Amino acid sequence: MPGPLTAIGRDLMREMNGTNLIIDVSHMTDEGFFEALESFRGTVIASHSNCRALVPTDRQLSDEMIRALVSREAVIGVVFYNAFLLHGWSNSGIGAKSEVTLSHVVKHIQHICSIAGDTSHVAVGSDLDGGFGCESVPAEIDPVADLRQLGAALSEAGFSDGEVENVMQKNWLRILEHGLQA
Repeated sequence: MPGPLTAIGRDLMREMNGTNLIIDVSHMTDEGFFEALESFRGTVIASHSNCRALVPTDRQLSDEMIRALVSREAVIGVVFYNAFLLHGWSNSGIGAKSEVTLSHVVKHIQHICSIAGDTSHVAVGSDLDGGFGCESVPAEIDPVADLRQLGAALSEAGFSDGEVENVMQKNWLRILEHGLQA
């Protein structure tokens, strides 16, 4: 439902302050997103969100939202769902699996990095735990084990070994360690 946080949501944000909890803003409305960032002072992530600049729907993060997350030292996990990677892709529409490749994932990562200034705020956020199957992910991905192919795609796009490590694992490890010890 669009709109700001509910009264219960506002109370929850206040109660979460001072805890070692991490808030995930992936499914929040724009209003709720900014309200949550304003009222919650702890660690923030967007576990599975892509760029609205590339796929213009309200389920994606706007550049303003990405900047707000970067200012909070957050990590954004890029989703491997084709409809979130290529505007207009749909299982019932243009939806051939082959139309979306890891290059589309790389474009979302590059966009986040262009706003953040480095690779410290982006990671794998596959969202492969349900809701869609292998027919709805990039062509190179069949079993989950194929996610590691993103590393090679990032290297081919010019990312250094250290930058690839950030995206593939280090950013999540860092934010979880920070958030759970805060």
